[in-house]
Amino acid sequence: MASNKDYLTFVLEQLSDLDDISYRAMMGEYILYFRGKIIGGIYDDHLLVKPVQSPGHVGPLESSPRGQSFGAPHGISALPPAMPHSGDTT
Repeated sequence: MASNKDYLTFVLEQLSDLDDISYRAMMGEYILYFRGKIIGGIYDDHLLVKPVQSPGHVGPLESSPRGQSFGAPHGISALPPAMPHSGDTT
């Protein structure tokens, strides 16, 4: 199932404070880049984030209550869609 362009727009809005975020459409899904390097993607309206080590690293994304592994290659983790749906009343 291809991802919804509205969800891509929502994710890009959430990342708008970062400089040099870009994306590339690929087979109905979207690859996300930060400063020219792949940081994740949007697949079936889920944001998948590539885990990396950093000086401020506090633990793997999989231990996050919202993080969820979908058996994606190389330990990529998924965050469920957080965009409000048109039928939501909250």
